[in-house]
This record gives sequence, structure tokens and C-alpha cells, in this order.
Amino acid sequence: MQAFEPHWLILVVAGVLLACSALLSLALAVQVRELKRKDQLLEAAIRGLRAELSQKSRPSTGVDERQLRIERQLDQLRSRQDDLELQAANARPYGQAMKLVEGGANVDELVASCGLSRGEAELVASLYRLEKAS
Repeated sequence: MQAFEPHWLILVVAGVLLACSALLSLALAVQVRELKRKDQLLEAAIRGLRAELSQKSRPSTGVDERQLRIERQLDQLRSRQDDLELQAANARPYGQAMKLVEGGANVDELVASCGLSRGEAELVASLYRLEKAS
């Protein structure tokens, strides 16, 4: 039997190692390409989500501004309503007093019925007489 010469054995082992190395390199290249493709898809999805988020956040800003404007208007309307209610409360006894004077009520009846002071009742009666005379 002839013995294997060591340099042939070294060459065979080196060839096998080289082939394995080439296969591993090829497998890694395929994985890198697949990862790059997935990365591109993820980047596209992220861009899409950012655009969608941007669009959805814009109207909410407009809604917030409209809500603030409406709240200011509501505050103004409440203030105006309070003013009108105060005017109506202040005018009510005088309007009622004028109707009573037109119906023939005297100053004492105005004081008793409308809660006016004697001076206010006399003023209402005087105004009615002036208005009637003109």
C-alpha cells in the first residue's frame, strides 16, 4: 500500500474549507440582500405612517383652534346674557309700575306692589303724567 502523501491531504482539506467558506459567503450574501429588502419595506412603511400621522394631526390643530374660538364666543354670550338678565331684572319693576299707573294705581300701591322706594314710585307716576300730557 502506498501511503498518502501529506501535501495531497492538505490540498484536499484546503479545498473543502474553501468550498465551505464560499458556501457560507453565498448564504450570508443572500441573507444581507433579504435584510436590505426588508429594511427598505420597513422604511417605506415608516414614511407612510409618518405622513398619515402628520395628516391626522393637522385637523386636530384646527379643531383645537375652533374649540377655543367657540369657547370664547360662549363666554361672551354668557356675559351678554348676564347683562341682559340684570337689565331685565332692573327694568321689570319699572315696567310693572308703569302698567299699574296706567291702570290708575297711586304711589302707595306702586311701593307695595313693585318694591320701589317712595321716590322711585313718585318718579314713575310723574313720568306717566308727563307722557300722558304730551
